[in-house]
Amino acid sequence: MKLCMIICMNNERITVSLPPQSLDFIKKYKEAHELKSNSQVVLEALRLLERQQLREEFTRAAADAQQDEALITATLPGVEEVLDEAW
Repeated sequence: MKLCMIICMNNERITVSLPPQSLDFIKKYKEAHELKSNSQVVLEALRLLERQQLREEFTRAAADAQQDEALITATLPGVEEVLDEAW
């Protein structure tokens, strides 16, 4: 027997209007994953969106860091060896 306990504090209720296809998806997902409420489906979707946003932000930051390193190595001769030693 699996025992789960969820403590919800300071939750705010909102109303969202969705097309029938989305409501049908929520219902099917909830049943397939044995979730107890539509709210749990929406929370899972929001968590995935948050992860996606973080991944995009980290990807942009990494690209910016690579551009910064390329600019530094192009403008300061010999700095590449210093960067290699630091890493």
